[in-house]
Amino acid sequence: MTFYVRYAIIYFGNNSLSKWSYIKLQETAMKNKTAPIKPSDVTKIKKKVFPDEVFQAFNELIVQNFSGGSSTVKQDDVVAVMVKKGLKLEAIFDNHWLDVEEIYREAGWKVVYDKPAYCESYAETFTFKQ
Repeated sequence: MTFYVRYAIIYFGNNSLSKWSYIKLQETAMKNKTAPIKPSDVTKIKKKVFPDEVFQAFNELIVQNFSGGSSTVKQDDVVAVMVKKGLKLEAIFDNHWLDVEEIYREAGWKVVYDKPAYCESYAETFTFKQ
């Protein structure tokens, strides 16, 4: 905010900057100020920045495995479809593109992610229920 106001005073000179212009400059500077992200915004932002291929992969497998009001999707299968669609394996994990639970919950699904505990060994799964 200070930058905008100082710049205007230097550019226009102290005498030619009206009180109204000064107030408008302050308002403009405040509107452009970055604010902390809200928890409620995270899901919306993820939905916008995740590649379409992420949702295409999940949607295809949800439909393919849907039975009796739910669908269980193996993480390895989702990753394979994403890679087949052109996403890089490293990018999928580095960018957390598998963290879609909240996005699908917002869309109306009940989502449970299940992974094996330390002494267990089975495939990680996402279960989507109506």
